[in-house]
Amino acid sequence: MRSTLRDLLQQAGFDVLEAQDGDEALTACRTGQPDLALIDIVMPKREGLETIAELRRTSAIPIVAMSGGGITRSSTFLDCAAEMGANRMLSKPVRNTDLLRTIAECLA
Repeated sequence: MRSTLRDLLQQAGFDVLEAQDGDEALTACRTGQPDLALIDIVMPKREGLETIAELRRTSAIPIVAMSGGGITRSSTFLDCAAEMGANRMLSKPVRNTDLLRTIAECLA
């Protein structure tokens, strides 16, 4: 999924920093200074909700949270992501056009 998203975003003209888990995401945000963070809720080591909370404590970067945990679980996770400070939430699977529109809206 991460490589598919990377390819889509690069084709749309974005520079992409990748992280395989929450710890790497936090490091990438500190060192790479991205314009936006796209955070999956379910990640190894440091999960997405904890990563979102930490990013929100240390940065004003726009955060788009994604979850594919099923209809009930996904919305519960995404509700929590909003409470933690995510700017936008997307349920997976997400259409490419919806993802790109959401990113553009967050960067505007």
